[in-house]
Amino acid sequence: MKEKDFLNIIDRYASEEENENEVKLVDHFFDESQNTASKEWDKENILSAKKRVQHRIHQEIGVRKTVPFYSSAVFKSVASIVIVGLLMGLYFTFQPKDIEQVVVQTAVGEQKKVILPDGSIVHLNNLSSLSYYKDFQTNRTLVLEGEAFFDVQRDTLHPFKVFTQNTITQVLGTSFNVKSYHKTVVEVLVKTGKVNVRSKVNQHNSIDLLPQQMTQYYGEEQQLVKREIKENEGLQWMNKVIVFDQTPIEEAIEELERWYNVKIQIADQGIKNCQLNGQYKVNKLEEILQGLAFMNNIQYQFQKNGVIVLKGKGCQSQ
Repeated sequence: MKEKDFLNIIDRYASEEENENEVKLVDHFFDESQNTASKEWDKENILSAKKRVQHRIHQEIGVRKTVPFYSSAVFKSVASIVIVGLLMGLYFTFQPKDIEQVVVQTAVGEQKKVILPDGSIVHLNNLSSLSYYKDFQTNRTLVLEGEAFFDVQRDTLHPFKVFTQNTITQVLGTSFNVKSYHKTVVEVLVKTGKVNVRSKVNQHNSIDLLPQQMTQYYGEEQQLVKREIKENEGLQWMNKVIVFDQTPIEEAIEELERWYNVKIQIADQGIKNCQLNGQYKVNKLEEILQGLAFMNNIQYQFQKNGVIVLKGKGCQSQ
């Protein structure tokens, strides 16, 4: 199945055309894909996949007895999320088998530089995953989990697209950063060029970004929020610098756990009110803990099982 055919299906469904239902949509997806694939799909696998998609929709919203299922508002809002997500997975699952998939991963505290087949460069942050197919020069589509900075070679004939769980980021040639560690929040910031970010659920919900601009996408609200940023803001991680700027302590703890492969627990409720500030070179974890503890009425303790426990009064409610 060609990428443009796949994206047309998503666009058509995301626009909530009332003359479509989930059976026709799924049938169209598989039928078209089977016709265009370089190898014919196994019929049993196709039927099984169709049933999985339909079963998942019914699980999510249930079949109403008093309201026609396909005309209900609940179906339109929830099924669109379910089908788009499942079709994304099925698109990559049912790629022709003769096209090899490439997956690059990083461990805790590890970073990698990846040179893509088109010459674009990716800096992959810790605990992240990047996947694409080897026909990348004609199909510049990637899937990202975690965080990465992209320096993209310009190609007006083949747009460069980064899929996360909730968003699609598209460029022709530019440099930008995508952060998608959380299931519901995605951050995209631009260093050079112009970037378009849109929701996977509703691709009409999109925003254009220029240098020193960023957007945060909140999946629960399906909302894109744009703001101005300072030069190189959000990019210090590439120099192994951890930056906290009014960062909620629970979010900061997740960052430290990704860098240092530790488990940090909060023992006292008042600590959860703290917001952290400061820049720290990735070095010894205890040096960072000392600074955070001193400024926020916190004591830390290393347990025998390796867990770090934070105790103390913490901060007043903001």
